[in-house]
Amino acid sequence: DTEFFEKALALIHANGGGRLLVSSVGVNGHFWIRPINLTSHLVFYIMENVTISAIPQATRWPLVAPLPSYGQGRVHPGPRYASVLHGAHLQNVTIQGQSPITSILDGQGEYWWKARREGRDQYTPGHLVEFVHSQDVRMYNLKMINSPYWTNHYFDCDNVHVKNVHVYAPQHTSNNTDGWDPDSSRNVLIEDSYYNGYDDCVAIKSGWDCFGIHYAKPSVNITIRNMICQGEFAGIAIGSEMSGGVENVVVQNVTFLQANSVAKIKVGNTRGGFVRHVQYHNLTATGVLTAFPIQIDMFLYQDHPNPSCGKDWRPSTLPDIHDISFDGIHGMQATVSPSKSIFHFTGMREQPIRNVYLQNVHFPSSSSSSSNLENQSSTVPPWDCTGVQGFVRNNTVTPWPPCPEFQILSQEEPWHPRQHRISIANVLEHVLPSTLDVHVAAWVLMGAITALVAGLGEEVAPKSDKCIKATVAYWNAWLVAGPLDGFVKSL
Repeated sequence: DTEFFEKALALIHANGGGRLLVSSVGVNGHFWIRPINLTSHLVFYIMENVTISAIPQATRWPLVAPLPSYGQGRVHPGPRYASVLHGAHLQNVTIQGQSPITSILDGQGEYWWKARREGRDQYTPGHLVEFVHSQDVRMYNLKMINSPYWTNHYFDCDNVHVKNVHVYAPQHTSNNTDGWDPDSSRNVLIEDSYYNGYDDCVAIKSGWDCFGIHYAKPSVNITIRNMICQGEFAGIAIGSEMSGGVENVVVQNVTFLQANSVAKIKVGNTRGGFVRHVQYHNLTATGVLTAFPIQIDMFLYQDHPNPSCGKDWRPSTLPDIHDISFDGIHGMQATVSPSKSIFHFTGMREQPIRNVYLQNVHFPSSSSSSSNLENQSSTVPPWDCTGVQGFVRNNTVTPWPPCPEFQILSQEEPWHPRQHRISIANVLEHVLPSTLDVHVAAWVLMGAITALVAGLGEEVAPKSDKCIKATVAYWNAWLVAGPLDGFVKSL
């Protein structure tokens, strides 16, 4: 059926945009396609009771060049297979199904998973959906199943919105079937969606070792909210490919029915890059957690560089992780492993993890869990800390007490991500009168923020023409509190 899709897309391209309706009327509602390229200004509308399946035959899948921040396929050197629905250098694309969800994209992944298990794979499998160098991408009301590799990959994209998308892949057999992978992308919102598969629910990335450092495009302004995750590996992960940097991430209102970790930041000494200004808020774990529930690990991929960088390659700077907060993590109903600590923070002594903050975070101790995984008492301490510095709000974290690397704050003592931001916030909060017209207040606040960003230079100033938009998002998350929050939102 590929020819029909390609002809329709060519016509839409020639007309400068349009809507492609995939209907079950007059057919059985099941279409088989090889990978196809989408076009700009497109609504790809999969109507009710329609399934689009990928042809499970490698010879029908074209090879494409490796991404510039990876230098090779993620599994094998050289090129990689194209994705089922692929878009490059596009604008304004929507892939949409019906609600309630009966619109299905099926990657027929077993064909690829089996080849890998049997050692017959030569190239990295394709994704179910991939957008590259694209902006204004939307995905709504879809059921996505059996992706050959990461299900949704957004590489160097700007303004991505995902809502009411359900991802499924079988447990134990579907290798690397992440749900969503924002990669060197900006302004991404993934919400009201569901994952049940055999890898990370969401993994935020930005390139792999020397190629990611050279490409130098971080993932910035990523929001993950109102999700349900059930997977074999991380719930919400950052890394391990994060060499271009990850900044300004908000994860909130997520329920974990199964994972190895609720929140996992995973790097290694060959990654370089940075992870900073990350908030985990109001997360709930009710199922089995097979590893460390809260984990920041700078040694998870130690001495394991990208093969195309060379086995002895090392970055000029070590990974830099700082300003990470965990507030409102509800895990007392989770089943935890007796062989793993609850809190696992392992940084490098020459480059510690800095300014980690915990408040209202509760998990059962492994030894006291009513249904721990091995039904035995634990001899593993609940806190495992090396190369880390942080703060814990007094008597708001379980198990207690924290490790000595964490300073205990009283209920009155403030914690702030960066001191210079707080000083500006305090000044604005006291200078702006409460009766000031909201529009005038907005302009005053924007002027102060713009001046501060200009003073900070490359560290936080966006390079795109969306400087003001990105600045507002940045400071709304990390600077503004109390009455100023409404001023920023009014912008």
